[in-house]
Amino acid sequence: MRELKVIQYGVGMMGSLMVRSVLKRKGLRLVGAIDQGKKVGADLGEAIGLGRKLGISISGDPQSLLRNTDADIILHATVSFLDQIYPQIAMGIEAGMDFISITEELGYPWYRYSDLANKIDRLARGKGVTVLGTGINPGFTMDTLILHCTGLCDEVKRITAKRITDSSPFGPNVLDRRGIGLSLDQWKKRVSENKITGHIGSDQSMRMIAAGLGWNLDEIVEMPIEPIITEVAIKLPYAKIEKGTVCGYNQKQYALMREEKVILFENEGRVYGEDEEHHTEESVHIEGNPEIKLAMPGLSGDISTASMAVNAIPQVMVSRPGLVSMKDLPNPAALTDIGRFFHH
Repeated sequence: MRELKVIQYGVGMMGSLMVRSVLKRKGLRLVGAIDQGKKVGADLGEAIGLGRKLGISISGDPQSLLRNTDADIILHATVSFLDQIYPQIAMGIEAGMDFISITEELGYPWYRYSDLANKIDRLARGKGVTVLGTGINPGFTMDTLILHCTGLCDEVKRITAKRITDSSPFGPNVLDRRGIGLSLDQWKKRVSENKITGHIGSDQSMRMIAAGLGWNLDEIVEMPIEPIITEVAIKLPYAKIEKGTVCGYNQKQYALMREEKVILFENEGRVYGEDEEHHTEESVHIEGNPEIKLAMPGLSGDISTASMAVNAIPQVMVSRPGLVSMKDLPNPAALTDIGRFFHH
């Protein structure tokens, strides 16, 4: 059976989950890890709280590790913004390795980052490797899932999707980016400075849907992000949220085509106190023929994002070279033995 050699680039909360997911799969073998700061030099197993050593020392020199390590694919989890991770992608491509990232802006970057997307595509094609951005959203709930559902329709008029997610498991970087714990005045100031991002990736998901349906969108409109104020004090692993401060956000976007709203998204994310009910939701409404409505409890954003990246490995390994999106690939599945994928 074929064994694929994996490098983990980024060993924060999400990267740690990706490592744990890799360790559950036959046919995958971790051969390297990259991070920065105090984790450099630590054993990967101990750094992610595994309770045992993996015999892999975390490197702080990505260029050297990638140049000197024989690997098939890089799993990547650092930051959300494509322009910031471009050098990391370029290093992976230059090393001749396929590259799967959970960076939201890589989910479908051809419109907002057309120059960078085309550059990544050219570099990857030149090296014969594949680059993919994926996760739960972008990557599944508000794009790939919707596109697959439209396969049941002979026409689609409008798509509405809503997510209510629990941000409590996320680390300090995500909480800070969403303004969790700020007073209302502090939150408004940071919004005015474009330092509160809320959910990243709605633009990419809408563009992927439009491309899949052959729609030419005129404009994507992003409504002002709104804060959610907590009525109780909330204690989290990384922070304490005082009563009366921001515990979450609500964010709405819509896409216009011929002056009609054809795609409408709502994303809400917040943290919860120990005694509060954790309300999560995933819903999709496709107005067409037939009409389709889906509703389910919210998915675990952290585990599901890490799983999507790992489960997409076989599809990426056999995909055409270049920059691809989830609409270009067969559906990933939770294979327990990824090596068997290559024997069918």
